[in-house]
Order: sequence, then structure tokens, then C-alpha cells
Amino acid sequence: MQSVSARLNAAFMLLIGIILALFSAALYLWVKDRMERDLAHELSTHIHLPAEHLLARGEKDERRVDQDLTREIESFLKVHEALARISREDGEILYSSPGYSEDIPGYRSIREDFRSPRGEGYRIEFALSDVPIRTYLAQLRLFSAVSCPAVLALSGLLGYLFIKRALSPVEAIRRQAERISRGNVSERVPEPSS
Repeated sequence: MQSVSARLNAAFMLLIGIILALFSAALYLWVKDRMERDLAHELSTHIHLPAEHLLARGEKDERRVDQDLTREIESFLKVHEALARISREDGEILYSSPGYSEDIPGYRSIREDFRSPRGEGYRIEFALSDVPIRTYLAQLRLFSAVSCPAVLALSGLLGYLFIKRALSPVEAIRRQAERISRGNVSERVPEPSS
């Protein structure tokens, strides 16, 4: 009887383990996808701020970024923990955040080219830190690594107790049948109540 309950409990724990693993993986992938989509949306939304300011300057000299615009861009970048570079189509850099480079580790970037009403071409490069996403996903992995074994152990214990209780009438019948087979033929096997 012990082997039947042990096999049932092992099968139950295996099933729970598979369900937990699938749930954890699906949750992780879903959260990662949503966070990356949000970051991509944020990038595409924020890249338009410098472009709108450059276009709104009208007749001012578009060859340089004035100090007011520089302060406004720097304030915006600081709030959003972002970096940016604005350049003309000939490669002349009008504005660049300190530390900005093409491939910045820990940042996701986007580039967009646009033309002013006077036909001047510009390229805006905008980068947002992906450290918050990576930190949150690392915490989610840690939570799953700690909670899944705990849930599996708890379900194993509850499964064992449930299986033991469910099979106790069968165990009583087995013990009685064993006593009868040892020579005590006058005893009867009790009918379990249902």
C-alpha cells in the first residue's frame, strides 16, 4: 500500500511541478514582453519632444541648439533617465548627452530622421535605461526560484495527507485480509462506508 500511495504522491507532485514551471515561464515571458513593449512605446513617444522643439523654433538658426532648448532637453532627459544626441544630416552634432555613444550598455535606443519646414535634415537618437526592466525581471526570477519549490513541497505534503486519508479504508481492508490469510478464517472483511 505504501508503494501505491508513494507513486500517487510522486505523480501528483510531478503534475504540480510541471504546472508551476509552465505558469512561472509563461508569467515571466508575458511580463518581459509587456515591459519591453512599454519601453519601446516610451522610446517612440519621447523621441518626438526634441523634434517638436526644433520645428517650433521657426525662423531661428537651426544650425545650433540654443541654451533654452538645451536646458529643456537636459531636464527632460534627467527626469526620464535618458540620453540623446541630435545631429544634422551632414553629421554635425548639435546636442549630445554626456556619455552618449552608439551602443550604450544598459540602454535601449531609437533613431529617427526628420526634416524641418526649411528642408534641413536632422537625426535624433534617444536612449532609455533598461536597468529597471532587468532588475524587475531578476526579482521575478528570484521569486519564482524561491516560491516554486516551497509551493511544490507544500503540495507534496498536502497530497500525501489527502492520499493517505483517501486510501485508509483500502488499507484497513488489506490489513483485515492479511489477518484472515494467516489463518483466522472466522473474521470477515468489513465493508467500507462510502
